[in-house]
Amino acid sequence: MKLKSRQSTRRYAVMIPTKGRSDRIQKGFRKMTFLNDGRVYVGIEHRETEDYKSFMNENPLVNYVFYHNPEGSVSFARQQLKCSADMNHSHRSYIFTDDNAVFTETSLHTLLNAHKDCTTDTTPCVMAGAHSTSEHFDRNRRKLMEIHGETRSYPQPSMIFYCVSQNVCKDYIFPHDTFGLDDRHFFLWLMSKGVRNFRVCPDAPYTKSRYQKGGQGTIEERMMKCGRAVEKIARDFPEWAGSSGTLRLPWQLILDTLSGKIPDRLAGGAMRSETKLTGMET
Repeated sequence: MKLKSRQSTRRYAVMIPTKGRSDRIQKGFRKMTFLNDGRVYVGIEHRETEDYKSFMNENPLVNYVFYHNPEGSVSFARQQLKCSADMNHSHRSYIFTDDNAVFTETSLHTLLNAHKDCTTDTTPCVMAGAHSTSEHFDRNRRKLMEIHGETRSYPQPSMIFYCVSQNVCKDYIFPHDTFGLDDRHFFLWLMSKGVRNFRVCPDAPYTKSRYQKGGQGTIEERMMKCGRAVEKIARDFPEWAGSSGTLRLPWQLILDTLSGKIPDRLAGGAMRSETKLTGMET
């Protein structure tokens, strides 16, 4: 791949909200020095400005966006970043990612290349990078791998590190009450506007640890925020939210929580069964 020749005219914005993770994001940016760039937007709550001073001093080229976010909503923070990026009309592609996601410069530009290779005037594309676990969880979807232009990808909606054309999402507003399920609401909105081409590029890898200190808060806070986010998604997209025909609830986890046994993470996506999340397997 002729990576260098495709980087020179890049017009993109990388948007990263952060909360309670000044040490984590500083450590990440020391690995990703290429993110000290005017095309990168980092969102910080006003009340945490002092905590992030060292990080900001190390990365003076970044666009810093400050806001009040009393509910600690990821979705609200993303909207503040998007508003700032929208004011710079030179951006053509938006990359949404998290403050604890780590990727290389090659991975970033491969993601942009893959997005461009799969996007046409009539067929917009949402292109995501690949987490290391995708080799397992997407093993059947990977059988549908195709090469477009100079990049390969397979069809699958995926979040955390993904690229969208600015003109496709310019009218979207991240609701404050989708909290950490912002990406689900965003993808359903894109589908409602006719977007069907969601893909993953395995050559744009990233890593991310879950349930680190900061972010959406404690387990109890995450539970509450997820519940409110599900309510918002169900109101806006009731048919799709109800397409499973039921609502799966981790009954034993709920009972354990009511008994004061707080889990160390939520059931969705956990590698352990719900009965093991509190260390109280029955």
